[in-house]
Amino acid sequence: MGKYLLVCLFASFLVGSANAAVITLDATDNGWYRGASGYHYVLNNSIYTGTSHAYTYHSFYNFDVSSLAGLDISSVEIIFEAQNGDYHSHDQNEILSIFDVHSHPGLASSLSIFNDLGSGVLYGQTEVYGVYDTPMPEIRVLLSESSIADILANSFFSVGGACRSCTTKGRQNLWFNSKLANAAKLQIQYPSGSVPEAPTFTLIGIGFLGFGSIRRKQKNSR
Repeated sequence: MGKYLLVCLFASFLVGSANAAVITLDATDNGWYRGASGYHYVLNNSIYTGTSHAYTYHSFYNFDVSSLAGLDISSVEIIFEAQNGDYHSHDQNEILSIFDVHSHPGLASSLSIFNDLGSGVLYGQTEVYGVYDTPMPEIRVLLSESSIADILANSFFSVGGACRSCTTKGRQNLWFNSKLANAAKLQIQYPSGSVPEAPTFTLIGIGFLGFGSIRRKQKNSR
């Protein structure tokens, strides 16, 4: 009977998996802004985030989300590519925070944009672990439900990155010397609806078929 239950659970898992779908969108632009003056170099794709001596750096990530209009989004995750620059802190872990953005970063230098990238609604955060001067790992941050509303509200979506644990007493930063133009991507999960959910009696029937097959094999092997 235990094998029968396992067959039913497996069938249920297959049906549930069939109803989930994923869309992945690459960043259309990314870079950094420096504190004090809000300096930004348009042609620089580095996402340098943290501190270097007296300066603080915030990063930005822009996405074209026009294709998601009307989609029933269940979750959003931002994924930062591995091997893009180095972990540049003597501390073995730092806290990366992802914020909502109301401005349009990437167009020009602006102190208000720099401030916008590290303040406002906190979409999510995670601890980043690394060893000084070694390549950055892949980083995933699950974003809050408020990000879903913001994504569906416009065709343009932007987030800011800040290292809240980095101090200005020296170099303490993430993605040092990073270069990728598409440094991050959004992974959007939604119910596909392409496969209707199987009713309970169908799952039970599948289970009995599997159970019967197991019993026949056992009988024939005696």
